[in-house]
Amino acid sequence: MSDFKLVDKEARQKISEKLGTTFLVEAGAGSGKTKSLVDRMLALLRSGNCRIDTLAAVTFTRKAAAELRGRFQTELEEAVLREKDNKVKNRLSDALQSLEQCYIGTIHSFSVPRSSGSVLLRSPLILNLRKWRR
Repeated sequence: MSDFKLVDKEARQKISEKLGTTFLVEAGAGSGKTKSLVDRMLALLRSGNCRIDTLAAVTFTRKAAAELRGRFQTELEEAVLREKDNKVKNRLSDALQSLEQCYIGTIHSFSVPRSSGSVLLRSPLILNLRKWRR
């Protein structure tokens, strides 16, 4: 066993446990941002605080978004297999079956209007942005 101790362990726990709080996570490459975000996404689904079709994860680059989507899918698959609580297992399994309904992408594709509209403009009620809609 390693003596390695994370100096930001408390911050990482908050990300995956304080589900009613919004966080902006800023850290260097390889610091565990993707892991923390995947843990939070799984915790939100496990707890029933959100469904897969209301889940959005926004990154800055396409490469980061692709990495996040792949890791989220892998972790979600493993979580379904490990889960003992049938109610939670069903939630996770439903999420896995509808994975394409969540938004995982860049801030640019999330917010910039297109012919079909951005996610923000297509879902103003869900995101409570109705008054900014043009």
